[in-house]
Amino acid sequence: MFDLQEYCSQQFSAGNGVAIMPALGIFSVDGVLTQSGVTFAHSSCISGVSNIIEQVHLIEIQKGFTPQDIEYQLNGGSIREVAATFTGIKKSVFTNSDLAILSFDPLHFQGFKDHDSDLLFLKSLSDQAFNALNVIRFMHCDLFVPDKLPMIPGYWHSSDGFMGACIALPNQLPEVVAGRQMGGAVSSGLGIGLESSDTIGMEGHPFVTTIEPDEPSRNEVGQIIEHALKLYNRAMYANSDTLKFINVMALFEYLGTGDKYTNFKQVRPKLQSHIAQSREQYEDLSEVFQMLTSFKFDGENVGYRTRIIHEGALLEDLIPSAPEREKLFRDLTQYIQLIIRGMYRFTDHTLESLQEQRKLKLQAIGIST
Repeated sequence: MFDLQEYCSQQFSAGNGVAIMPALGIFSVDGVLTQSGVTFAHSSCISGVSNIIEQVHLIEIQKGFTPQDIEYQLNGGSIREVAATFTGIKKSVFTNSDLAILSFDPLHFQGFKDHDSDLLFLKSLSDQAFNALNVIRFMHCDLFVPDKLPMIPGYWHSSDGFMGACIALPNQLPEVVAGRQMGGAVSSGLGIGLESSDTIGMEGHPFVTTIEPDEPSRNEVGQIIEHALKLYNRAMYANSDTLKFINVMALFEYLGTGDKYTNFKQVRPKLQSHIAQSREQYEDLSEVFQMLTSFKFDGENVGYRTRIIHEGALLEDLIPSAPEREKLFRDLTQYIQLIIRGMYRFTDHTLESLQEQRKLKLQAIGIST
């Protein structure tokens, strides 16, 4: 059980504010999980959430309300309160669902003078909560079953593109901030469905701690993995297979060379070093990666990335069969998993050192680059 009131007291004493956001589709039954400073739990596993939410002055639009009813209710309300009301957000959004709870610097909120600034603040909170789940999604989700993805934090069921959060500050009544924020796709699936047994060992898990910015041993490779997980998670939420594929290709390039641009022909061996266990497998993978990127057949380039990026093709047209596209993304998920897991034990290395390790791995199977 997570004690929200105790958490608020601790954060208020430290001069911080507390944000409570809907984060649907994470837990199927129960559980409390803290990752990267964000706590995720179903409201039933949080003591004190109702006490805080009930203090919020929020006008909830009821069925049968007329414009006159709404005008009467909102008379004298602030722009923030009016904007929140018209999103249709209700207190039950916070008292009956999975939540993300995180702290923030009150100066990032109190200085806002307009609704656009509120939306930017909401987006920053959502991004922080979203990225806190990057390792969890890496371990439990994939590119080919979008139904397993939880909603982007801040959205709620039937929110219609609106995002919201309850903001609690020291010596002030909590308030709900909400507005339209169409910054990303919203999964309509069932969610990741974690149970308490799934989260055992995740807090303080080496895969999480070694890539955290405050980890003393983290070097360039740790930084690359942290950002790569952000790219991979965003690819999962892409709203078309074409966009998902483009994001994955960008991820592959980043995993190979960090932020240093290199022709994909030079990137490919670096990636394959984490996947291939034999020379034969390496050669098979070379053909696969060539088809994914640039490959000439009968004088025409039929590589997917070249066709999509340079010729405006759609992956849905290049591979019309949905089962075949699912197989493609199943394979891509496996490659990404193997590459990132292969890089994981080198989080304290420089990129140059990692590249040397990759050469040694290839030499061990008879490949010279």
